[in-house]
Amino acid sequence: MRWDFDSRASIQRRINLVCFLFLCANICLTYGFARRLTGSREVAALACLLHAYHGSSAGLAYNSGTCFDTFCFFFYMGALTYYISIRRRGGSPRLWQIALLLCLYVAALDAKEMAVTLPVILGCTSCSTTARRAGDRVRSRSAPWASSPRRTSSGPHTEKKAL
Repeated sequence: MRWDFDSRASIQRRINLVCFLFLCANICLTYGFARRLTGSREVAALACLLHAYHGSSAGLAYNSGTCFDTFCFFFYMGALTYYISIRRRGGSPRLWQIALLLCLYVAALDAKEMAVTLPVILGCTSCSTTARRAGDRVRSRSAPWASSPRRTSSGPHTEKKAL
């Protein structure tokens, strides 16, 4: 009887350790996601601080029933951060990158059903980066003076004033 109790306690400690390691990895993913999204180290550090010290996160560390939420966040944010890094480099995902994104998506779905929203979020991310690039191209074509240094007049009265 004593051996059975010790083995169950040992298994529970291992589960808690795995959940804790995933929680630590989730904080790293939060930093990577916020950094890629904003481009600011300070904002990313603040996002990690809010993620790590959230009042409801204590239950994630001690309750092994919520480990699936932790796993889902890990795979979901891993896929989202990876996709954003691909799009920031200026390209579309290649076949092997799509396969990796699909594996992360299936793993997130296997952990929790809330990962079903990932394709919608990836589509919105793709549309926003495409629109941002198109806006940059339009601005560079329509405002050529924005990219070159501005010319100054040779004197204070060279422009004619309208009456």
